Amino acid sequence: MSDDEADPELLALLRQHLEGKPSISQEPETEVLEGVEYVYDNSIDVALNMRATKNAAAIIYNQMQEKGFSTASWADHEMHPKTKDESTVAFIFTMDLLNFSFWSLLPEDERYAVHYRDKRWTGYGSLVASLQRALEEEAADHSAAGLVNLLARDFTCFRDEFPFAGRRKPVRFLKRAQILVADLWACFDGESYGDFDDIDKITMFADYRIPQILATLGCIGYSPPLQAMIERKHVFESGSNYELQIRACTIWCVELIRREIKRQHPRTEINAVLIDFFLYDTMKQLEAQGKETMPHHRTRSIWY
Repeated sequence: MSDDEADPELLALLRQHLEGKPSISQEPETEVLEGVEYVYDNSIDVALNMRATKNAAAIIYNQMQEKGFSTASWADHEMHPKTKDESTVAFIFTMDLLNFSFWSLLPEDERYAVHYRDKRWTGYGSLVASLQRALEEEAADHSAAGLVNLLARDFTCFRDEFPFAGRRKPVRFLKRAQILVADLWACFDGESYGDFDDIDKITMFADYRIPQILATLGCIGYSPPLQAMIERKHVFESGSNYELQIRACTIWCVELIRREIKRQHPRTEINAVLIDFFLYDTMKQLEAQGKETMPHHRTRSIWY
């Protein structure tokens, strides 16, 4: 090839770059953190307390160490599958297709419930109990982010993303797509169907309970109008500015907690999935003990 001739491979690479198309070798990214950091940077009604977040990281790390919290804790839920085969993958996929909107304004004794194995199950428990009673490989190449993107691409019910003022691209939350991947990873303890090379790319799952406990720990603070609306149990519209700020800042707060734990304990195997599981379980325990200090925000949607 002479110096005057164009290099076709170079032209192809330049064209990919200019058109924004990833090369084949580029690793998948969910883009969740990128979007929520933008919302956090531009948030007016939700703020993070960095000192409280650092303190929370130390508390969470110590408690997780004391309890030996790991992927094995996922199977401790009485209704989660105990087998590890292809039918388990089908169970988890179905479970996370239906896994949303479990809060209720009704008193506990009037809520929808399922009776199974001599026990009354409500909320999320009623879902998995129903699946267990009824029941008595995706092309992701071992990539957690790749599987999340496939789910969001192929199933609109997993495409949890919203526009946010000033940002060209929608902000992606992908709560249910990410939790499906996390459930597979935890159920199979990172092996077989749960073998993902990049599980640390999964963020926490922006729902009701994690912002509630982070606010209890002082990590998240709300503007007076937003705080008042949460306390009077206002139902926020899905995709509203208030709700997007709460969800995005929650994801970013957990990411900062993860980074702080890694900074203090570099050899610790920790990611946002384990932190989310731990915080969710802790908040549910506080609820069961009647120790909630503030209500969770309320949004009726299919996304969480």
